[in-house]
Parts: sequence; C-alpha cells; structure tokens
Amino acid sequence: MGCWWRPWPRADLEVLAHTLEALSAIVRGSPALCEVDLNPVLVLPEGEGVVALDALNSG
Repeated sequence: MGCWWRPWPRADLEVLAHTLEALSAIVRGSPALCEVDLNPVLVLPEGEGVVALDALNSG
C-alpha cells in the first residue's frame, strides 16, 4: 500500500522510468521526429506498468 495519507497502491515508477528511457532512445534515434506528446500517461500500481492514454507525434 502507499503512504498512510494516500490509501491507493504505490505507482509503478520503475516501469515509468524505463518507458521514459525508451522514449528518449527513440527520439535520439529519429532526427526527423519533431515532437512527441503523451498526455496523459497513467501510471498503474506496481507490477502493472504504464499506459499512454493519448499520443501524438510529428516529424
């Protein structure tokens, strides 16, 4: 469980970090890519990952 003042489970921050690292690698490897917008990104409870609820890219 999360903190006493937050009754919901801990967020899957490790998977969020890996997701951001992977996205960074994609952007670095794609010079023609001008913009990436992931909004919102839902961080699920530990062990359940993350979900980009909407995404846009341009390039």
